[in-house]
Amino acid sequence: MGLLENVLFAPGVTDDQRQAATNRMNSDPGVPDSRKTTQPFWLEDASPISNVRSEGLQEEVDIVIIGSGITAASVARELLKGGHASTPKIAVLDARDICSGATGRNGGHINEAGFDVYSNVAEVLGKDIAAKVTRFRLGHLPLLLEIAREEQLLEETQIRTVESVFAFFDSTRFLEAKAALALFKADMPLESKDHRIFEAEDARKKFLLPDICGAITYPAGAVWPYKLVAGIFHRILESHGGNIWLESNTPVNAILRPDDDNSKFTIVTPRGNIKATHVVHCTNAHAGHLIPGLRGHIVPLRGHMSAQVPGKSFPDQSHRSWSFIYAKGFDYLTQLLPNYPSSSPLCAGSELMMGGGFAQGLGGGIEDFGVATDSRPFDFHTKVHLSGILRAAFAEEKWGEEDSKPIKSMWTGNMGFTHDSLPLVGKLHSSLTGRNLHPKSIGSEWIAAGFNGEGMVHAWRSGVAVAQMMLEDLAPNSSYGWQEWFPDQLLVTEERLKMSAPSQ
Repeated sequence: MGLLENVLFAPGVTDDQRQAATNRMNSDPGVPDSRKTTQPFWLEDASPISNVRSEGLQEEVDIVIIGSGITAASVARELLKGGHASTPKIAVLDARDICSGATGRNGGHINEAGFDVYSNVAEVLGKDIAAKVTRFRLGHLPLLLEIAREEQLLEETQIRTVESVFAFFDSTRFLEAKAALALFKADMPLESKDHRIFEAEDARKKFLLPDICGAITYPAGAVWPYKLVAGIFHRILESHGGNIWLESNTPVNAILRPDDDNSKFTIVTPRGNIKATHVVHCTNAHAGHLIPGLRGHIVPLRGHMSAQVPGKSFPDQSHRSWSFIYAKGFDYLTQLLPNYPSSSPLCAGSELMMGGGFAQGLGGGIEDFGVATDSRPFDFHTKVHLSGILRAAFAEEKWGEEDSKPIKSMWTGNMGFTHDSLPLVGKLHSSLTGRNLHPKSIGSEWIAAGFNGEGMVHAWRSGVAVAQMMLEDLAPNSSYGWQEWFPDQLLVTEERLKMSAPSQ
């Protein structure tokens, strides 16, 4: 079972809690609210394009992308790369400021452990598929590093390779992880060559955590996610300004189907309508609002994040990222570089970006199921956990005296989860959208969403795949190669959705 079923049917969850959560999961997630929202630390240093938009909307474009996070940036960048028969005209619409949704609220990890996903997928779908899914995820870090280098965003975004530390506070979870790693090393030796196991005594000394049962380390990545995506969009505007328009604070209220086989979709917004041949949904937790057939299949889930000041004796750990693994649940942690340029006085350097606390929330996290807004206040139990876990976890002599205000910022964000724990990517059937198309219609609707809280190792390459699928639609005899590296199991099909039907 995936996270959704594990929590829904966990011991101690009452029938009333389960039914209330199920009702939320199957309901319309709505449009992100631009007026009421928690404020992420990442957005303190706002991009000059944060609220960019045209005086008036374009009346007609080739492609409308809904959403402006990492998936949207990936789709737009791939579509506008050179070498295509023609360069499409693209409008990117967001209900709020550019990249102020999930990408501007996440933990800053580009973290694929490999062994856990491989063992889980292999058990259900077989080893060959598990290997392809794992390679798909592992491919994100080198690709994002390459893109940041190409766009000259390495320094600004702090994107870098780090040592990821899976720190286990539960011996059973550690034993299970070692078994999964043994399978991973046996079946994927190249991808697992840098994974190392540290038993309790060595792990406690090396990683400053006196209560852990052991640790597993491997290479991963860390980044300022908002600066990466906003920076990429900024570069795209500079290089392709005549072919792309970013429209912040422009929510999509409805999509009207084409009248006949030669006409286009009508995208309805408060600022007017846009005609488009193709529509790409990059809205993740909110996808079900405009795609009714995906309600209950992509489930919104509220996550919690914080920016904290380290103790005054804490040594710089910006070369690492962390996952704290408990008997129930986990947390995740990165540290920003000690010095970086910023226009915000809140951004002083070395902040600890601490997220998680899901399992410590009311009902073991079930109260966060189906929550499609980041404007609600923090869950009290999660707030208590995140506020105290760092001082409790790290060695007292290595932490030291705390700042008078150790919590700089706390915020929430929405993730989109699926019942089989894999993203939904590809062309949308009219049975899901409710917009029946003429058999010879020239356009389609597309999606890349449902990243299960791991967008930084799912979203970019999913966006590339969708863009390449669209380009092949536009030029039927062309081939862009996505089939070689993209797992078929991520494609959104009616058969797949029937097999992973939502709870009622």
